[in-house]
Amino acid sequence: MKFLLACSLFVSVFSYGQCSDIFFSEYIEGSSNNKAIEIYNPTGVDIDLADYRIRLNANGSATPTSTYSPTGTLVAGDVFIIRNSSAVLPEIIAEADAIAAVAGFNGDDALWIEKISTGDTLDIIGVIGEDPGSYWTVGAGRTQNYTLIRNIAVNEGQLDWAIGATEWNVFDINFVDSLGAHTSTPCFDCNTSASFEETACDSLVSPSGLYTWLTSGEYMDTIPNMAGCDSVLTYDLTIVNATEASSEETACDSLLSPSGLYTWTETGVYMDTLTNEAGCDSVITVDLTIVNATLSYIEETACDSFESPSGMFTWTTTGVYMDTLTNEAGCDSIIVVDLTIVTSTESFIEVTTCNSYESPSGLYSWFESAIYIDTLSNEAGCDSIMTIDLTILGPTTYSTISEIACDTFVSPSGLYAWTESGEYIDTLTSMAGCDSIITIWLTVPVIDITVTQDENILTSNNAGVTYQWLDCDADYATIDLEVNQVFPASENGNYAVEITEDGCVDTSACYEVTGLSINKNAFEAGIVLYPNPTNGDLTIELGQSASGHIIVRNVMGQIVASTSFVNAQLIAVNIDGQSGNYFVEITTEANETARLKVTKF
Repeated sequence: MKFLLACSLFVSVFSYGQCSDIFFSEYIEGSSNNKAIEIYNPTGVDIDLADYRIRLNANGSATPTSTYSPTGTLVAGDVFIIRNSSAVLPEIIAEADAIAAVAGFNGDDALWIEKISTGDTLDIIGVIGEDPGSYWTVGAGRTQNYTLIRNIAVNEGQLDWAIGATEWNVFDINFVDSLGAHTSTPCFDCNTSASFEETACDSLVSPSGLYTWLTSGEYMDTIPNMAGCDSVLTYDLTIVNATEASSEETACDSLLSPSGLYTWTETGVYMDTLTNEAGCDSVITVDLTIVNATLSYIEETACDSFESPSGMFTWTTTGVYMDTLTNEAGCDSIIVVDLTIVTSTESFIEVTTCNSYESPSGLYSWFESAIYIDTLSNEAGCDSIMTIDLTILGPTTYSTISEIACDTFVSPSGLYAWTESGEYIDTLTSMAGCDSIITIWLTVPVIDITVTQDENILTSNNAGVTYQWLDCDADYATIDLEVNQVFPASENGNYAVEITEDGCVDTSACYEVTGLSINKNAFEAGIVLYPNPTNGDLTIELGQSASGHIIVRNVMGQIVASTSFVNAQLIAVNIDGQSGNYFVEITTEANETARLKVTKF
């Protein structure tokens, strides 16, 4: 049986139980870095992995030490595998969908799945915030040097590890045979249904073979699906009988009918019968015209010779000729050709150019001075032979230079002014009058001159360059010894920093410092810091009893130590940081302040 047209729409219907979201289905903690974790989609729908994060809490950490955010779609019933970047087992490498740091776990590290849209934790291996030593026990095995595969009866994640540890089958180290697929007990109704629109000729046998439908209408049939459940099929069926068609045909002398059963030799209306795609009769009515030979006249102009339309003759002189073709109907078509034969022409030109010259025909490229010959076609289609006396001047030269400019760089030709780093091209004229092309690799440094102000502490936001702090109120005079990234102003005023970077200099805006105590210098003069330099343990002698607080900052302005004191003259402070310069800021309840530098070796 043949079908004229088959269109179908498949609809599956599932009712879900606990298979609500993804969970861990396999855990491989193998030799060396042969580690992988498998994630399973137990639901009946595809899942967008962009809504999930895989977390690793190493060595009992209460917060994640590694996070991996997968992408892509995890189809229903499929798995997603993350492996260690140094894994060498071919099975792990072949099956892995991603490489991530979360696959760097050991037996004492907790793994868990987080759903971003809800903030829910979906599944956990181990206990977050607990360091079990080397591993957690799982049945007859453990989370170290074993492969764990989730029991087939498990169809959702488990947050209680006391229960979760009982949900795994334990296999020897480096067991990888089951990686890449997982099976769990179905938790949804596997019955399916589908609808089809079908068109057939005369009849249609149902998929089960139980029915033969002879007329158009809606029918139902039931067959087993791949899960062994019922698949209910609904057919919207159209039965088609014989069809009719007509055509107009023109032939020479005779025409073989479409079925091949007849040969018609005269003009007239004929009928023939074929079988259409549905296996039904297709009756064709042919309106036939029988055509005999034709006669036509053409004028042609050719160069040197002309090949006749049939290809059987070559004519080399002007004259009137006759040739015979076969027309569209298969009949003779007699052609009278009024032919004009034209001969070729010659010309001479002189050319002077740089580097090379492309011939007028475009067929050649010449690179040396000489006399050349090229051939074109004239209006008659004949050869037009050209003699070219060619002079080639010096070649185009190419060079590359690297330049560093502050603000603006003027190109060698003077035609361009570039203000940004990049690769540029400029063209000069050589002594021979040809192009000299220069490629300029230009660097125009962009200096960050912004400053962060924390009360009287000014910090340049540009690290690793040369600094000079300036007194804006003294016509931008330099401030002695203030050449660090951080400038602790000791007096009220306006200050700026001059930055030198890559040979270029730029100056920041002025920043106003106010509110410094007028008796600061006297208070500061009575303070002694020792030892200075120090290994980190520092004693501060105030010279008088006072209460207040102390802050220690590094040259970046970051606080590295702080303490408070009450009715004290001697205060001990520990500087916990790298070797270098630090600033000690002392403030008393009497609003006395001091700011001193100390060096840690």
